[in-house]
Amino acid sequence: VVARELKSDYMQTLEQQSGLAQSLIVDGSRVATSLPAAPDWSLDPQSALSVQTTGQACCTLGAALDQTYYIGLMPLSDSSGDVLALSEVALPGNSIRQGMVNTIFISVGFSILFMALGAYLVVRQARSITNPLLQLSKTADQISQGNLDVSAPIESNVPEIIQLSRHFELARRQLRNMLLVTQSEMKHTERLLSLLPKGVIALDENDRITFFNRDAEEILGYKSLDVEHRHFTHFFPPAPGETATISDMLHKRKDEPVAQRINVLDSKGKPILLYVTLSPLDDNPPNGYGSERVIVIRDVTEEEAVNRLRYNFLANVAHEFRTPLSGIAATSEILEEEGAMLTPNELRELVETIQLSTLHLQTLVENLLQSTTIEAGCFQVHRRPINLQGVVQDTTDLMSPLFRRRKQKLILSSPDKLPKLWADANRLTQVLVNLLSNASKFSPMGGKIRLNISLYPKWVTLAVLDSGPGLPTDRFADLFKRFVTARQSHDTQYGIGLGLSVVKSIVEMHGGQVGAENLPEGGAKVWFTIPTQPPEEKEKL
Repeated sequence: VVARELKSDYMQTLEQQSGLAQSLIVDGSRVATSLPAAPDWSLDPQSALSVQTTGQACCTLGAALDQTYYIGLMPLSDSSGDVLALSEVALPGNSIRQGMVNTIFISVGFSILFMALGAYLVVRQARSITNPLLQLSKTADQISQGNLDVSAPIESNVPEIIQLSRHFELARRQLRNMLLVTQSEMKHTERLLSLLPKGVIALDENDRITFFNRDAEEILGYKSLDVEHRHFTHFFPPAPGETATISDMLHKRKDEPVAQRINVLDSKGKPILLYVTLSPLDDNPPNGYGSERVIVIRDVTEEEAVNRLRYNFLANVAHEFRTPLSGIAATSEILEEEGAMLTPNELRELVETIQLSTLHLQTLVENLLQSTTIEAGCFQVHRRPINLQGVVQDTTDLMSPLFRRRKQKLILSSPDKLPKLWADANRLTQVLVNLLSNASKFSPMGGKIRLNISLYPKWVTLAVLDSGPGLPTDRFADLFKRFVTARQSHDTQYGIGLGLSVVKSIVEMHGGQVGAENLPEGGAKVWFTIPTQPPEEKEKL
């Protein structure tokens, strides 16, 4: 038999190992303990007596020296089951409370730390989005003021912003190239106009015609033999609505301008616009000659039409670009100022606005670029076997944000199985985007737009039907020409007149046809066909 005497130093060792005060109670008396200033009996005598009697361990509360303890009493029995002693473990209540307080403080500290870290990350992420958009907004503001030489190099970790920056930079470059081409064409036009023939008409002191050159004959349509020695007023009748006359110009004071544009009727009664320059009356004519003056005329009817067309085109381009740029600028400012406070739904709406503006810009740039290549005669399509269903799906995905914004519904009517076409998928997508954009533009908010696909033995027909006011019946013949828009007197939306001309060129390059008509129930229908058979081998080559 090996026995070991249990003393207080052993209880101290147990306390160090377990973290709990240890005591040994025999016959109600404390014989060994690690608890300082402990009474000679149990901290809870009644519970100790109960354990001694029943032999069942228990947990209870006890007190000593104004200190509350959580105690555990466990019987120590011999082989016959008789309780010889009690093992008492005690945990000070103050320690538990202090531990709870420390745990609460630590939890609060970690919570505050995580909240501060989260706020920092949110602000940093918001700045990573708003700073590039702010820079892009400033660039857009400079472009809207006419500075197309400013670039927009955006550094960001957000893929959508990088893609937006690339599209914006591409749009700026293509617009700048288009502007350079337009300026070059304008200079070329000015040089051509400077070489246009000028009519020269000489008048005597009685304002009768004494000279009428060949260019004047071509401009006004009169023969010199028919006009000579007759008063000039017979050959410059003012056009309807014109208030000024050549006579008014002849009687101006010498210090007033002597050049003016005036609308007159030619020999066939057709209105023409003349740029008229008058020489002052010669007060000291040479000997043998009467006092004469010279009228120099130039037909600027076509020049004025070109200028009017150029002005309308540039005004429409500026209007079409200003709208999406303004949307991007306003959205960027909101993201910069309120980005950290916006909800995910609000952020999604702002991003959708940027996507719509980018799609609008991209469509405009593609139409401008394709129109230029078509005009230059270098437009091409790259045909290959494609899945028409995939083209339609890509187009509807692109247009869905616009339809959601305008609360419009796209109804697709299509056979269950669409054939494969020998076509250029990107160009067909561009055609459908142009037609669906027009349908959305001219349809009311909340209206319906239909895309009908019909199959025939040798071709497939795609038709876009809107619920707008319809097309002007007097413009069907010119609807697919460049710079022709379908706007009417009540319209407030218009474009630059390139979308349908690009559609016509792409469809015809595929061997198809385009057409438009008004629907009996209201709205317009624009359709095009694409052959289902591949081209001949010689055509491929």
